[in-house]
Amino acid sequence: QMGHAFYKQPFHFDSSEKKLSFSTHFVCALVPKPGVDGGHGFAFVVSSSIDFTQADPTQYLGLFNISTNGSPSAQILAIELDTVQSAEFDDIDKDHV
Repeated sequence: QMGHAFYKQPFHFDSSEKKLSFSTHFVCALVPKPGVDGGHGFAFVVSSSIDFTQADPTQYLGLFNISTNGSPSAQILAIELDTVQSAEFDDIDKDHV
């Protein structure tokens, strides 16, 4: 499964050298069904776009696909809260940030 939630008002970044600061908070629980490993987690994202129609679920977290993963043109900052180890991405273990 894959889903997205967006902040109501977009952040506006400019190209100046000024620092930008913001804060937010959220509460969640990643609790898989008994006997099931769970999913690939989720990510807190800052992106230049809210169009993720070409993204794949699972290890791409609904943000990327095999051709956009790692691409500098993606212009995404993602903090991943993962619950599954993916060897293809050199994950350190199954529960990591």
